[in-house]
Amino acid sequence: MTVGMSMLPTIRPGDLLTVAHCTIDEIHVNDIVVIKKDGGLIHHRVYKIELNKARPDLSVVYTKGDSNLIPDAPTKASAVIAKVISFKKKTTYHFIPGFLLKLVRGISSFLHHRLTQIHESVYKKTFYKLLINFKNRSFFRKLNMQCMKKPLHNFSQMKIGSYKKVDDSL
Repeated sequence: MTVGMSMLPTIRPGDLLTVAHCTIDEIHVNDIVVIKKDGGLIHHRVYKIELNKARPDLSVVYTKGDSNLIPDAPTKASAVIAKVISFKKKTTYHFIPGFLLKLVRGISSFLHHRLTQIHESVYKKTFYKLLINFKNRSFFRKLNMQCMKKPLHNFSQMKIGSYKKVDDSL
């Protein structure tokens, strides 16, 4: 009986697998194999095989669970115990792990996208504020320098574009 969710939707937790012992020559791409890994057994799909005819013990099998995003580390052929011949689906399921998993992935993807947008928005606003402050500082520096050269009685006597005294007769 299976336990994990890495082979969803093909094989669900509680499904019964029928397996048969096999050699590396009997394994093909897209077969589901049982691998001894970290003291336990896992069943994943084969996506690549590197056969070494001279030394079969150096052959490597590449596997990945159907619902996993990242493939497994390369596995030596000696770790492959059996090949899945058939499986019987459990007729009733009392929980929906696949649905919940997809829901959590969707929510986390949305939140990551939204937080990235917010971060970029804050970054742009901060950048524009700094840019405006920098421009304002340079404007007031020029204004102060000109005011020190020739004191002005009123700011309305300044033309902002050119920083020159405006003639009252116009």
